[in-house]
Amino acid sequence: MKWRVDVTIMTSKINRLFRPSILMQITTTHGEIYTFEMSSQAFHQLRFTVAKLLKEMDNLDNKPILKIDKQM
Repeated sequence: MKWRVDVTIMTSKINRLFRPSILMQITTTHGEIYTFEMSSQAFHQLRFTVAKLLKEMDNLDNKPILKIDKQM
């Protein structure tokens, strides 16, 4: 995964804009490349959702009912 932050300083309609956007490029294990752009608000929502998912996965991993008994 590669990413960068671009800031739009001005457009033809607005002189001072200063709007950041995140450009992301993901390369799959098969060599396919996907490039997309998102707003900083969408990026923060993605970041929050991934962190929440990782926490839920960690919580599941720590439940004794889901653990495999290695003494068998």
